[in-house]
Amino acid sequence: MNIFAYGTLTVDSIRDRILGHSTHVTEAVLHGFSKVCGWDYLTLVPSEGCVSGVVFDANAEDVNRMDIWEEVPVYSLVPVTVETSDGNVEAFSYIMETPPEHYELV
Repeated sequence: MNIFAYGTLTVDSIRDRILGHSTHVTEAVLHGFSKVCGWDYLTLVPSEGCVSGVVFDANAEDVNRMDIWEEVPVYSLVPVTVETSDGNVEAFSYIMETPPEHYELV
């Protein structure tokens, strides 16, 4: 499964520690969303903007580890299509179902 990360999972050392191994990442852009911060959490909200991040392949154990890190059900895996230098890629991203009531664009 492809994962699109836009926050802490974009940091190699953090992602590697969470997954327990290193993984190859590809720069990616998600169109139609903006990154926001509220309650000290980053999330995405629909907008006319775009969000830069990375996309990487994750297995079931990786997803289990990320679910703990992302405090599921605070975040849920949502299907997205991201743009990479090789074309569009179908992926999933951890996004809050309901963003914080008060947030700021990041």
